[in-house]
Amino acid sequence: MEKGSKAPCRTGRNQRVLLVPHTVSRFGARWPFKPKAREFMKILSVSAIDYSTPSAAASRHLALFDGLAGSGDELAFLVPGRTTRPNLEVLEEHGQTVGAARTSPRSWGRRMSALEPWWGVERRVQESEIDVVVCWDRDPAVLGRAIGLARSLGVPVVHELTEYPDVVAPRPAILGTMHDAWFRRIGIRKLSGAMVISEPLASYVRSHAGGRMPLIIVPPVIDASRFASDLPESARAPSFRVGYFGSLSRRKDGIDWLLSAVERANFLLSRNRIGIEIGLWGSGPDKSWLLDEIHRRGISDSVHLSPPIPSAEVVSAMQSMDALILPRPVSRQATGGLSTKLAEYLATGRPVIATATGDTGRFILDGKTALVVPPNDVTALANALCSLATDPLLAARLGNEGRELAMREFNARKHGLRIHDWLETLVEVGK
Repeated sequence: MEKGSKAPCRTGRNQRVLLVPHTVSRFGARWPFKPKAREFMKILSVSAIDYSTPSAAASRHLALFDGLAGSGDELAFLVPGRTTRPNLEVLEEHGQTVGAARTSPRSWGRRMSALEPWWGVERRVQESEIDVVVCWDRDPAVLGRAIGLARSLGVPVVHELTEYPDVVAPRPAILGTMHDAWFRRIGIRKLSGAMVISEPLASYVRSHAGGRMPLIIVPPVIDASRFASDLPESARAPSFRVGYFGSLSRRKDGIDWLLSAVERANFLLSRNRIGIEIGLWGSGPDKSWLLDEIHRRGISDSVHLSPPIPSAEVVSAMQSMDALILPRPVSRQATGGLSTKLAEYLATGRPVIATATGDTGRFILDGKTALVVPPNDVTALANALCSLATDPLLAARLGNEGRELAMREFNARKHGLRIHDWLETLVEVGK
């Protein structure tokens, strides 16, 4: 809440009268509200994710936290295991109660102890009148505890799936197999509901939960206030700068296809005296391979691997590019949904090139809101790069249309209200 603003006044345990016309998100954006009495909930978020480190999951969750807070709900955070001060600071920016891992127990509203028994945590959570538990982790040690905690409180427990569990299972393989088997056979059947990012994942949940699981499909979300509408001017000559932000992985995001497409595009553009330069931001299992491959192909002048940057600087780095690209190849992981990074790309106002995987076609129209090409197709990727580099009007139109799409379909404020209504239904059914 903005300093100096009046706090909402409660009219009962689950009612609040909004006395001010707006609230303020952690990035300072104002969301309008009409003063009225409405139901609100206290939501306990359980997650061992480090939100101080840039990642697709961290961006998505933080945007959803803002969306839920903007809908009038109160958020509390429980961080199982040991955590870092930067992670706590990111969560505390939301101005909500934080339950965190500490070495000595303190009262709810400040910190929770990593060594404290869960019955002690349960007691403090009980005093806080939590209405619903949302667990973002699939690790049985975390999700299992969250399920047990919710049951002891007599409240619903919800889990989110953004990818197939077997695809993102932890290493070593035996541990991943055990986690996946526990989730499919035990964990998923003890949930009160599930949030999923796509229709394929909704089908996955229905098939393993007996078809009766309450579901809500929440596509990629963005905090609109992070993305400035006034962009720096694009440099059209002598190079056209394209940014890639994501995992440095051939299997997941197709960086090998990207290198080949850049080589071909530069060959095709050689007569136009325009060059394609690719900036790569990220980390991943194929970083060493990438460095060797750039050297082997002799393309160090056109492909640049940038050092890691803080989360707060990612959007400005994206918007400093002339275009953005996500060349995801064919894979089971890609069929599971729509990348959060792609939604962020669109929100920048820069033209985007993406491959037709997962739910991309449900939201993005080729030639209208982005250039969408077949996956695993170097020629199509290269031609798309050439089209943007040689047609400034097309690039500008795609950037504007893509931004409008992102603000309309992926706005965290919109989906925060949807999730609130869905959680409220689960709470009412559980009473």
